[in-house]
This record gives sequence, structure tokens and C-alpha cells, in this order.
Amino acid sequence: MPSPSPLIVFDHLPNKQFLPGEQVTGYVLIENHEPRCARSVKLSWKGTTGTRGCHRAQDGNSVQQDFRRNVFRREQLLWTSEDGKNQMPVGSHKYIFSYILPNDCPPTLHTSTAVNQYKLKVVIDRPWKFSQQVEKEFLVTNKLANGISTSASKLSWIFKSGIIFNQGPIEVKLHMPTKILRPGQDAQFHITLTNHSTATLRRIELLLFKRLHAHARPQHNPCQGDSCPLNSNDYRTSHRQIGGKVALKLSLAPNTTECYNMLFSIPNELMTPSFSTGLMSLGYYFQLRVKHSWATCSYSTINVYIGGKAEEARPVKFKEREALKNIPPPAYTP
Repeated sequence: MPSPSPLIVFDHLPNKQFLPGEQVTGYVLIENHEPRCARSVKLSWKGTTGTRGCHRAQDGNSVQQDFRRNVFRREQLLWTSEDGKNQMPVGSHKYIFSYILPNDCPPTLHTSTAVNQYKLKVVIDRPWKFSQQVEKEFLVTNKLANGISTSASKLSWIFKSGIIFNQGPIEVKLHMPTKILRPGQDAQFHITLTNHSTATLRRIELLLFKRLHAHARPQHNPCQGDSCPLNSNDYRTSHRQIGGKVALKLSLAPNTTECYNMLFSIPNELMTPSFSTGLMSLGYYFQLRVKHSWATCSYSTINVYIGGKAEEARPVKFKEREALKNIPPPAYTP
């Protein structure tokens, strides 16, 4: 009966996310039903970060460049054949491991543009045969950067109604109890609409987006906001909507003001926090849309931070309206 492959077991619950500087522990189990042909058993820790798909200017041409570097790499011999027979004895062999993660580990990320990955690999070196390898990934997260304000956020915009012909301004005031959110939390939006136009406002919508900004090569400092010092060929920025939209159907007549309260549930599976390094940055933002006809809308964005400890929301002081996730189609008119 052939011996099974080595088994890697972590001393934590599945899907646990480790913080930089935290200790990762567990053991490697090797069961030999018969003497196993082996010269040595090696344990390898490896963390990598990289980007792909960026186009870097070179000799007047645009060349696609993929970049990857090690965040850390460590190797450790668990067993070696000291008698030269290259035979690992029969029985159960258990090797305990422990490793403290470096303080500069970016959070785990898997996208088509950027990857941060952390793996533990066991390699059995067999003479005159291919090495037997088993690897297992573990997850890393980050705390939000210091200096992010946890206070309430108040924003305001003036939208134009109409695309070709302006029918007058629409004033939007938005209040968020906190811009620091966590997966599974309900983000609260207190919205005041003042319709100075001659058009009737039909509905407001909230959508959540993820923004990933990746460089072709690492920089000394992360990019600040939406600005990037690199040439447009040397970075890639992608936006992707997360989950569905939350919409509120209304009928706000001209020259009237009304307040609304909307909730947006942050998806539980949104595990990668907001972060930024010299190679890549990941952020989140809401898009607020105000529709003043079935074909015309105005919108603006609100940056938020996901991943930190959320603040308790204060109670709403004005009348709450129910937000509809599934909007019924408009009535048929011949």
C-alpha cells in the first residue's frame, strides 16, 4: 500500500485571516506505511506580491510587463537522511512549525491584475525521482491605516437636470454616521433632496464599487487618492461593482424638499480590506444616483473604508423610507 502525501495542518479555524506580525503555527504529518524513498524533507514559507497586464514604455514601444517579488521567503529542513540510505522510516512523523509574519505583508488578493499570496509548502526530495510537493495557502489581512477619520461625513452636491436642456438644479445633501465599515454591516445614508428643477425626481440608487490601482513596478510611496505620478501605460485601474444596487422609488415634485434614509448591506464575502502599497492599492466607494426621468440620471461618489472596526451608528432623527432592492418596471403606457 503506497504511503499518502504529506498533510499540512494549521492550528486555526478554516478561513482565519492573520495580521502582519502574528504567529502562524501548525504541524506537518507524514505517514509511511513502508520505508519511503527520500533524501530530505523541506518546509518552505513564501509570500509574494505582484501585478500583471501593465504596459510599460520601452524604446518607444508599449511592452506588457508582469512584476512579482517576494514579501518573505524562508526554508527549513524537517528531516534528512543521515546514513546515506535515503530511506524514511515506517511510521507517523509529525513536525511542528511556527513562523511570525513580517510587518509589511499586504492582505491576500487574487485578481486578474494584482495578486498577494501566502503559501506553506512541503517538499520531499527523492533521489532519481521527481520531488513530491504539497502546498497550502493561508490568508493575511491588514488593519486600516492610521489617520483615517472615524467621525461622521457630510457631503453635498448640485446636480443638473437634463442632458441637453437644463431644467434647473437638484441639491443633494448626504450624511453618513461613519465611513469605516466591515463585511456584514449595514452602511447608513441619510439623504436630503431639494428639487429646484422643473422635473419630478423618480428614484435614488446606491451602488458599491471596488477600485484596484496596480503599477507596472513598485514606487517608494503609495498613490494618494486618484492621482498617480506614472505614465498612463505604467499602471492599470479597474472598477468593479460589488453586489446589487439598493434603490428607493419616489416622486419628488419641483420646488420641494424631502429626507430619506437608506441602508446598504456590505457583503460578508468582501474579505480584502482597503489598503495601499507602492505597488498597488485597493479602495471602495459608493455611487449615489439621482434619476429625474426613466432615462436620465445624475450621480456622484463617496469613498469609504472597509475592513476596520465599525462605529456604532447614531439613531436617525427623521422619517425613514423603505429602500427597494427589486424595483418594479414602470407601468405600461400605449
